Amino acid sequence: MATLNNLNTSILRYGGDEVADISEDSEVFFEMVNQALVNVHTQVCNAINKWIKTSLTVGADGFEITLPANWDRVSKFLVFSDSRYQNLFDDVEVEFGALRFETQQTFGRTFYVRYRQAASVYDDLETIMPELENPRLKKIIMEEVIAIYLSRENDLETSNAEQSTLNKANRNA
Repeated sequence: MATLNNLNTSILRYGGDEVADISEDSEVFFEMVNQALVNVHTQVCNAINKWIKTSLTVGADGFEITLPANWDRVSKFLVFSDSRYQNLFDDVEVEFGALRFETQQTFGRTFYVRYRQAASVYDDLETIMPELENPRLKKIIMEEVIAIYLSRENDLETSNAEQSTLNKANRNA
């Protein structure tokens, strides 16, 4: 099983000297990996199954059910009235972090839902990353992390150049 450490090693081999300092600050590295996973989330979901099928039960008579915290908030949240996931329930909308029904639902009623799981978040170098088991997906993630790193480096160099220019202008004034 591949870990964030393996990803780091692969990135260093793939990117060479240009990315030699990519994991110098582990917190920044985690941030870049997590951002890359958000950026390529659709490709991740196409390569490995990130779709959840579960049920939600109405806890009290009313018009709302709280949404699962692991929903990606981008994909459609599908609600079905049967456990075979065949009868799509139309009288519902996602609003303000909840499923809002057009009609009042009774306590104990169960709805069956299908949604795409949110992008994974990593904060430890030894955490297993199932996304890296797929070689094509691993390459996509590596390239995205490298692109984020190089973009940050270019922003830093641009900021330093701008600061240097301002310092020279102030000396000349």
